[in-house]
Amino acid sequence: MNMELSDLLFFRTVVDAGGVTAAAAQLHCVPSNVSTRIRHLEERLEAALFIRRNRQLQLTAPGRQLLDYARRILALASEAEESLRETEPQGTFAFGCLECTAGTQLPTPLAAYHRRYPRVRVELRIGTTADLVEQVLRGRLEAAIAGDAPAHSDLSSESLGTE
Repeated sequence: MNMELSDLLFFRTVVDAGGVTAAAAQLHCVPSNVSTRIRHLEERLEAALFIRRNRQLQLTAPGRQLLDYARRILALASEAEESLRETEPQGTFAFGCLECTAGTQLPTPLAAYHRRYPRVRVELRIGTTADLVEQVLRGRLEAAIAGDAPAHSDLSSESLGTE
């Protein structure tokens, strides 16, 4: 079964609008398109979502069950879209460094970063240069401060200074 977000949007709109005609107006399409989409959704799900009486629609038990999922899925999809439009960094930033760097040079810049980007959760991992390079290559770390510039074509490096 390939249920699409648009199927759930049409279904939820029919319920919330109270009927096909009102839903069609909200969705900027013709009522026959809405009816066809709902009918195809019911066929794919092999379940009647509405009881149809005298041009009135009433949700069936499977319809009520799907409505709960549809609302949650559509809200989550909207949240995902919104989070990707955010210009401020957020989420988890997996970062690695040598033990000596973590204790002496990172506290001040990490504190400043956290103040500037409070929605970013920094995961700091300590390791050897070889271990940190391997973790970056495998996608387990987004960046690392290592002892020597890695000699690998898939990585870029920048010197932060010498000790």
